[in-house]
Amino acid sequence: MPTDAVEHRPGVHAGTQGHAQHRLPGVDLLRGVACLSVYFCHVNAYWHTGESLPWPLPEFFEFGAHGVDLFIVISGFCLALPQIRSSRLEAVPLRRFAIRRATRLLPPYWVAVGVAGFFAMSPSFYGHVVAQRAGVDELLGYVLTLQLVVPHQVGTINGSLWSVALEAHLYLVFPVLIWAFAKFGARRVLPALVALSILWDVVGNVAPIAGLPYDKQLPGRLIQFAFGVGCAILVRGGIRVSRRVVVTTLVMSGTCAMAMSTLDFAVGRLSVWGLALAALVLLVAEYEPRGLLRPVGVFGVFSYSFYLLHQPALLLSSRAARGVGQNPYLLIALASTVGFGVVATVSYVFYRVIELPSHRYGRRLSTRF
Repeated sequence: MPTDAVEHRPGVHAGTQGHAQHRLPGVDLLRGVACLSVYFCHVNAYWHTGESLPWPLPEFFEFGAHGVDLFIVISGFCLALPQIRSSRLEAVPLRRFAIRRATRLLPPYWVAVGVAGFFAMSPSFYGHVVAQRAGVDELLGYVLTLQLVVPHQVGTINGSLWSVALEAHLYLVFPVLIWAFAKFGARRVLPALVALSILWDVVGNVAPIAGLPYDKQLPGRLIQFAFGVGCAILVRGGIRVSRRVVVTTLVMSGTCAMAMSTLDFAVGRLSVWGLALAALVLLVAEYEPRGLLRPVGVFGVFSYSFYLLHQPALLLSSRAARGVGQNPYLLIALASTVGFGVVATVSYVFYRVIELPSHRYGRRLSTRF
């Protein structure tokens, strides 16, 4: 997901006048890992590689879906960093924040919706990418990022874009969340949001609301975003947490999260995954990728563009891929080389031509405020 990362230096706080913004290489590494996880999860789903793979490989690929959870935690972390000065949270400058977020998120998203919408609405191609031919109302819902609040619209254009719609909704509540953290403190806000997320899980499982995808919406997902904000407070607020505590939290909560996912136990799962991935962010955020990890960090820089485009590419190529053969290992190798290479190349061009200019324009425009 698109977020700005700010370099953390002792005694220097993000947002201070004259302080240049830089990327946190560890965050880019995590973005790359999250995007690769989702990509191979979708390879397994759309190219049907899991049908012949031995246990536990299909389950391993399915865990890749939680790359979206990692994106959400990273988003809260990166957005909160500039709001912390002298170890205190400051109010969000609403106009500037809205300009930066809109120009960062929406122009690439709208282009991707247009591309996916062309195939989903085309009489010749829609059968390759969606179950039913999409209409103008579905396209408008996607443009307005409303597919999560309109029943049965989540998969009508590009199912992967539900998380981008969620990101837009999180941006709307971010100023309120920062205010709550500043007024009541993390020790009160985080437990309250955990309780709210669990309550939302119970309601969604016991009495589904109009067929809406409760597990992809606020308020249940807000806890993961809030855990990211909590990580920023720890990092930038001068609160020291020992590495042993962070690693222990990661191992214990990560094991619990994977067990809950394997058993398909929904109540509280979003909170547990959020806690585990928040510990991962704390552990890796300021890590400098080296060796084989460096390319993953580079990939993380344009992972948003890759995420926007990968699902239609996999769906359109699924029949051709399966025409090569039924061997799942061959299909995975093909997805890892040719498939990934093509989508990554197109995504990098998309990043340079659309995403990056939009981001720079938003940065220039926001300086007026």
